[in-house]
Amino acid sequence: MDAAAPRSRAGPDVAVQWPIAGAVLLALGQLVRSSARRQQEGTLPARPASGALRRPRTLFRLLARRVGGLDLPLAPVQAL
Repeated sequence: MDAAAPRSRAGPDVAVQWPIAGAVLLALGQLVRSSARRQQEGTLPARPASGALRRPRTLFRLLARRVGGLDLPLAPVQAL
């Protein structure tokens, strides 16, 4: 019996996949943050009025506003 440590079956391609996955996650985070900032400024509506894939875009903007805009200032509430 061989007492050596078991070898990984993953080849050298796995080492290339980690930076690619990191870059994709970073780009997605930047897109979420940009969308949240634009919604807070008022240049991007919370719900798209028309166009292709309207429901997925609405869900993405909702996610972006909640996750990417955690540190953005909220609109002030004024008493009547």
